[in-house]
Amino acid sequence: MASYEQFAQIYDLALNELPYEEWLLYIEKIFEKYKTSPKLILDLGCGTGSMTNLMATKGYEMIGVDLSEDMLAVARDKAKEENSDVIYLNQDMTKLDLYGTIDAVISCGDALNYILDEGSVVVQNALNGLESPAALIGISEKGYVSLDLKVKLEQGGHSSMPPKTTAIGVLSHALSALDENPFPAKVDGPVGTMLNFLGPEMKFPFKTIFANRWLFGGILENQLANGTASNALIRTTTAPTIIQAGVKDNVLPSEANATINFRIIPGETPESVLSDVKDLIDDERVTVSLNDPNFAQAPGKLSPTDGFGFNVLSNTIREIFPETVVAPSLVIAATDARHYEACSDAIYRFMPVSLKKEELGMIHGINEKISVTSYEKLIQFYIRLLQNSTR
Repeated sequence: MASYEQFAQIYDLALNELPYEEWLLYIEKIFEKYKTSPKLILDLGCGTGSMTNLMATKGYEMIGVDLSEDMLAVARDKAKEENSDVIYLNQDMTKLDLYGTIDAVISCGDALNYILDEGSVVVQNALNGLESPAALIGISEKGYVSLDLKVKLEQGGHSSMPPKTTAIGVLSHALSALDENPFPAKVDGPVGTMLNFLGPEMKFPFKTIFANRWLFGGILENQLANGTASNALIRTTTAPTIIQAGVKDNVLPSEANATINFRIIPGETPESVLSDVKDLIDDERVTVSLNDPNFAQAPGKLSPTDGFGFNVLSNTIREIFPETVVAPSLVIAATDARHYEACSDAIYRFMPVSLKKEELGMIHGINEKISVTSYEKLIQFYIRLLQNSTR
């Protein structure tokens, strides 16, 4: 680690504004959430030991591991000055030898340079005008929230004498308003970045349209809105998933309920969706509320497209899928990557499988499968990615 010999001496000065106290509070909230009280904690990629020593002063038994002996020398000096009893080991985090069992592992800062989770795939015939398959690396993912629509009238009645207003009728009008007024399309953020990458690879006239979105934005939005998957890229989607009303065929229910699931594009939030839906329905007889606030999720943070993580993924994709065009994209579903946003600013979502556009519906669907050839390439990809990431 010769590159850290000089950097170790100025590391703390260069990164003196890092929020170590905030990180500690976050870590302790994780411990509390999972009802665990670890005593011996391993800090992977501990650097000069700022986080390790801080946790030691709070009563935790700490082991710090780093690949740079120069960084560890600074960490040991700081521990001595702060009278912190910390064990520092010069080891590769991929080949640990700890001589025992630890209770928890933390890794802060840039120790994890990038994180890779499942997500977008290599799509054949991804867009009209693009002849090459597109390998889409998710640099963000859509958020989600489910809203409950509830209608409760004073009375129901017998189906032989239906009133002008029924609970089901009121709820139906609300659902119809949502169906007829989708959220606006936005070709910006990660989708705009995707188009910037794909545009030069398009054939005429699509290349001209992509290069002049200020002029042809409406045409492009209409084209993307025609496809189920591409439409989900450019807007917050609305999907009624549960409707409940009535228990007998000749009795008018006084209550009717529906649950609507929204997948939220970057730039919008669960709170803004709730507000917009209330404004759109605009009916005091319809109560709109969060289905479960604990499962409402904002869209993922945008990961960079100019750093090591994105570049090594791109280069590895081109090795295994040489015919593809690589581009960043927005993942329209939820992944586990959202739980790791506190660990790294570079989180990517990609699955090295090649699918035709019409095969995307097989994911988590009936007869879900990939070909033997795709499976072989998937293994090859991860082997090369590990090799390329450790050069």
